Amino acid sequence: MELIGRCYIAGPFFNDADVAIIREVEDNLSRLGIKFVSPRLETTAPAENLSPYDKKEIWEQIFAINVENVEDCDWMLSTSVSDQGTIFEAGTAFAFGKPILGFLPTPINKLNLMLVCGYNAIACGWDELENALELGEIADNQWEGEIE
Repeated sequence: MELIGRCYIAGPFFNDADVAIIREVEDNLSRLGIKFVSPRLETTAPAENLSPYDKKEIWEQIFAINVENVEDCDWMLSTSVSDQGTIFEAGTAFAFGKPILGFLPTPINKLNLMLVCGYNAIACGWDELENALELGEIADNQWEGEIE
């Protein structure tokens, strides 16, 4: 899988640990001059004091922006195999025919078959991701773990 063009970073950013992963990915892409879109930088959650109706409008706008950005990107880097939003974004990228690099910051032994078959490649750990980004490519999916 070639890592060419604009990347969409899919991943949660709901707590400090999530944000640390996304920031590290953003920093690596920036350092290598790879253009990217990160929802963490592009969108803002609605204020708590808004009415449910106003919040729903903002959530719908964020949804539309994220889907449009997925469609406009050249490839996706997905940083979570458990976050519902990330999995939805990966499915959207797959439907748009975008290559997806799955990234497992902490290697695991088992993945769902939809991710194994939907991702073009999987980087296990930071070293493998950084090597792939520096080379601009990663071997097509060679998942050797269990599939569920």
